[in-house]
Formats: sequence, C-alpha cells, structure tokens
Amino acid sequence: MGIINLPSSKRSFNCKKEEVDGVTFLKCEPIERKGDIKVALTDEPIMFRVDKDSGKFELISDGGADPKTIKELDKYLKFFI
Repeated sequence: MGIINLPSSKRSFNCKKEEVDGVTFLKCEPIERKGDIKVALTDEPIMFRVDKDSGKFELISDGGADPKTIKELDKYLKFFI
C-alpha cells in the first residue's frame, strides 16, 4: 500500500497490508514532517482488521493515537480502498 499523504497536511500514514491465517490486517504508522525530520505520532502502529466481504475496517489497536488522527486515517482509508 505504501505511504498515504494527507492533502494540505504535513501528516502521512505508512500503511501495509498483512495476511495472517486468511485474515487481512492493515498496519499504519502515522508520521508528521517537521522541517526535514519525520516524527512518529504514535508509539505503536494503528491496526485494523479488514472484512474481505464488505471492505470495512475494524479498529484493533489505536497505537496510542489521538481520536482525531484515527478519524482522519479512517476517512482517508475509505477513500483509497
């Protein structure tokens, strides 16, 4: 999947799909640019389980992200997937 940049924002999400025992997971690591430096916005990746039939995401772990970041990521993922 790769890095998803948010329009008019210095934030981006490095997202990767992983399949474990027939279940698809999406792991995203939110980062923000501060000058030339990329700063992680969470201690751990944000994890979603992807329902193959409906394409919906179920939040498994927020990785310590604030609710605004989770909503931003969820909205963006629905647009791209």
